[in-house]
Amino acid sequence: MRYYKTINCNGFTLLEVLITILIISILIAITVPVSKDLINKSKASTQIYSLSSMLYYARSEAIKRRETVIACPSKNQKQCSSNWEDGQLVYIAASNSQTPKTILRVFQEKRPQGKLTFSSSTIQFSPTGKVARGNGTFVYCPEYNNNEYARSLILSKTGRIRTSSTQSDGKPLQC
Repeated sequence: MRYYKTINCNGFTLLEVLITILIISILIAITVPVSKDLINKSKASTQIYSLSSMLYYARSEAIKRRETVIACPSKNQKQCSSNWEDGQLVYIAASNSQTPKTILRVFQEKRPQGKLTFSSSTIQFSPTGKVARGNGTFVYCPEYNNNEYARSLILSKTGRIRTSSTQSDGKPLQC
């Protein structure tokens, strides 16, 4: 009588490997669009929160110093420009002018991948924290003008800030 020794083989069959690859590819197909959505929302939120940080700082400095503080876009970090995407400058103005007397802080962010607009080229906070020119709305539109990820930052006359994904009248933002 012959005895055959059985060999235990550890491994996977071809069918098991193919099913595993199929399941992994399905999971990847589901998670890639979700993660892209999350990244786009995160970029928009980062831009808006960066702006709100700058505005909160300018307002608090105006109240603390009991002086008029101006926030404006700045390309060269020394004087105001017209494009809010270049970075921002917060300063105390020389008497009866818009030129900086004392630069308080420069907010030089990485240029956003999208468009950032505001209705005015400067924001002036009075010593009480109020905005001199009234209400205003920053609108951030991400690259490719995708309205789904557009965000706004609404500045009231009292200097209060709120963020929204709609216009101040409740309508959807348009890029």
